[in-house]
Amino acid sequence: MNLGHLLRLSTKDHHLLATLHAPGGDQLASAPVDLDPGALDKLRGPAEYADALASALLREPLSGALRAAGATRLRLAIDDDARRLHALRWECLTRELQSNFSRLLHPDARDRAWPPQIDWPLRILDAISNPTGLDQFQLAPLDVDLEWAELQLALEPLRGLVEVQRLDPPVTLDRIHQALEAEPRIFHYLGHGAYHRESGTAALFLEKEGDRAV
Repeated sequence: MNLGHLLRLSTKDHHLLATLHAPGGDQLASAPVDLDPGALDKLRGPAEYADALASALLREPLSGALRAAGATRLRLAIDDDARRLHALRWECLTRELQSNFSRLLHPDARDRAWPPQIDWPLRILDAISNPTGLDQFQLAPLDVDLEWAELQLALEPLRGLVEVQRLDPPVTLDRIHQALEAEPRIFHYLGHGAYHRESGTAALFLEKEGDRAV
């Protein structure tokens, strides 16, 4: 199976290095990376953040190798010696890349791998949370119908192999718990979230029963 190209970030001689590997594992190019997490953290706009992140990461000859390869799928792996970079907003790179993009959190930890899927179809529980009152957090409401349509379109090539159940609103914690009792293989959440840097805790913006408030 062609898993796509792999972009690996590692530290060598106290310097950050980005290395691009072909699907077969061959190294195509490498380039030093000058990333300043503190400076990136001050950039709140996704477009501005994506531009700064891409400028630091996708430099020559690495960017040229990506163009030459015509990569349609790119995976990002961050080695343990560079694990501080996990906190960056890597999802913003999708604005700059012309390929599908995903992250590998534990690319070499075989003991953390899930057992192979043997019972088909693969069952997915999808929860789209769109509570009222998001404006108090400077967050925009979701176009729920559009998001649901986009998910179905993305999974169309896997027709017959996946089965998606959409959680009916309101998307409360209790409803999620009840739906997870059926043990779907994948829980897919689409909605807003927040991260509290001082306490190191994260939160999802779910809906309350009744008025569907945050």
